[in-house]
Amino acid sequence: MNERFLRFQSADTELVGTLSLPQGHPCGAILIMHPFDEEKKFAHRVLTTASWQLAKAGFAALRFDLSGCGDSFGRFRDATIAQWLRDIVTAANLLRRETGCEKISLLGLRLGATLCWLGRNEVDDLDAIVLWEPILSGRKYVDILWRRKLIKEMITAGKGRTSFEAARAELEQTGFIDLDGWALGKTLLDELIELDISTPIQPVPPCPVRTLTVQIAFNAKVSGELNTFADAVRAADGSVDVAGIRERPIWDRIDIVPATELITTTINWLSQK
Repeated sequence: MNERFLRFQSADTELVGTLSLPQGHPCGAILIMHPFDEEKKFAHRVLTTASWQLAKAGFAALRFDLSGCGDSFGRFRDATIAQWLRDIVTAANLLRRETGCEKISLLGLRLGATLCWLGRNEVDDLDAIVLWEPILSGRKYVDILWRRKLIKEMITAGKGRTSFEAARAELEQTGFIDLDGWALGKTLLDELIELDISTPIQPVPPCPVRTLTVQIAFNAKVSGELNTFADAVRAADGSVDVAGIRERPIWDRIDIVPATELITTTINWLSQK
């Protein structure tokens, strides 16, 4: 396996990524999308391991930081979902040029998985999509993040510093909200709250390629919400497989999680034609 660090432009922002390459010509190319805020830090090792294992299996894998995240340039408080979707398209085109692969597959974790799903009709020559524990309801997700922030404040200061409602009032004045050290801009916060792919009001636009949706939980039984999502995809004539992996939450653990079954299941599924 070989690795190369890449710097590339998405609109006027420079992004940074790492390309893992197999020996010889790759049998496919996978673009890997990281999760949001602190979840990105916790999941870094698993996503890196997944890249290495994909390369060992013959795939090229590009993992990169979205605008305002990690080593990429831009301010996090200025980020929007639309901008991140442009980043995905730009990274997919780069991966195609760097590998010579005509078709690209998308793999994402948590919000990264949701971004892959939202961008499925914007990436040219898409081959497959892998969604690891996708965020189905943005409103519930923001609520979880806020509760996590308050719990940390209770542990460190003995009390939560403010309510979400008070923070929203401050947001109108400052233009951002402090979400556990992350300056979350008003536009992105509103986009996340409005995001809902679990029970779509409108019919789901057709998915152009086969999709694997993976639930990662202590219980391998697939949740009703994820099954509802899969049913909506199938109703739109999409092809989706659903798998339940019994694993610790890789986006919320400081300790080392090998995630062997998760990565192996994904590689075996991607290798099917």
